[in-house]
Amino acid sequence: MTYRKTYESPKHYLSGSADWSVGDGTGLEDYSEYFYDISGGLLDDPFLQSLSRPETNKDLTLQTDYVHPFKNGNQLETGLKYTSEIKDNTLYSESYNYTDADWNVDDSLNNRFVYDQDVVAAYVIWNSSIKKFGYQLGLRAEQTYTNSELVTTNEIFENNYFGLFPSVHTAYKFDQTSEISASYSRRISRPRSWFLNPFPDYSDPYNLRRGNPFLEPEYENSYEIGYTKEFKKHSLSASVYYRQTLNEISPYIYIDAEGISNMTFENYNTEKRYGIELVGKHEFFKWWNMTSSFNFNQTLVDAQNLENGLTNNVVMYNIRLMSFFQLPKQTSLQVTYMYNTPWTFAQGKFNPIQSLDLGTKTDLFKNTFSVALSVRDIFNTRQWGGYSEGYNFYTEVLRKRESRIGTLTLTYKFGQQDRKRGRQGMDENYDGGGYDMF
Repeated sequence: MTYRKTYESPKHYLSGSADWSVGDGTGLEDYSEYFYDISGGLLDDPFLQSLSRPETNKDLTLQTDYVHPFKNGNQLETGLKYTSEIKDNTLYSESYNYTDADWNVDDSLNNRFVYDQDVVAAYVIWNSSIKKFGYQLGLRAEQTYTNSELVTTNEIFENNYFGLFPSVHTAYKFDQTSEISASYSRRISRPRSWFLNPFPDYSDPYNLRRGNPFLEPEYENSYEIGYTKEFKKHSLSASVYYRQTLNEISPYIYIDAEGISNMTFENYNTEKRYGIELVGKHEFFKWWNMTSSFNFNQTLVDAQNLENGLTNNVVMYNIRLMSFFQLPKQTSLQVTYMYNTPWTFAQGKFNPIQSLDLGTKTDLFKNTFSVALSVRDIFNTRQWGGYSEGYNFYTEVLRKRESRIGTLTLTYKFGQQDRKRGRQGMDENYDGGGYDMF
């Protein structure tokens, strides 16, 4: 539901929104594990395991925003936001017993984890300018209440915290085609629910995965200076940046006394990233334009709070090219290429990944009906790989998901298309990364 009240000017308004969603599903997994001797001979019957993972998600968002422009060009923005997130995850496992010729319930593996998080936030933003110099000052305050319960063992973990997140954005416009800018912002990234579940995942009995209910959120301080130059059919943006992440959430691997590998998540001391980024927009012809970006950085990770001398240093870069072609008969084509060296962590780093995506769209019947076809990762090259190492282990990982996917979308438009939503405020929480290879 949305509400919007406009005053004497369209830019002077009060808006509100409420979103509520409920989703549930069950993931099913079947495993057949074979064990061989050093010569390659099968030792015994395979270990057969069947897993069921029912999950229920409930999300509520309430938000209100107020924007007040002044006659002298200044503008005030402020708002409130409340979010509630509840996740109920269950793991149910059965293993095949050859003696009984039947499936037995794995009582020692089954568990249920309930995650409940509430966030109350308020923000204020002031926009102003002095001749060619413009600036924006912002402050966001958040109070977070987190309650995690491992129902199986009747363990409850609470983590409540308050934070202030200021931001400053400045820009100086030399003329209509060139501008220099500088900014600072502080942001927060909270751990995902499955990062917190301490019950091990026994899908692979020799490589266990478990969450850490004592994880703290990570905080990023970001500094950036940029320059933008526009030409007749081209534009170029260049920036240098420094980002410091405190309490960085990252994987941590250790080998226990029985020789079993355990992967969990910990808060590192810091991650520091220095880099440059170049973004270009080009119109080669009326029917062909392209956006390109190049990011080069050096990342330094410090996890000496976990192990003495545990640090890492790696140089990374990524390239992204997106070409858009306007073809005859209201048909467009988009080609996107991505080459990325993923992030590093204290105990290792990942290999580069690359992919090529293709999409086409045709508008029909005076743009009221459209047909879109897209194919993601055409050459099936998108995969995660890398290594991790410690004083008593070395591990290489390669994980490949079904990434080559085709999608056909049919869209029919009717009625008024202009739907305005309240703004999201400044410096929303960001997603701290997927860690998909684990």
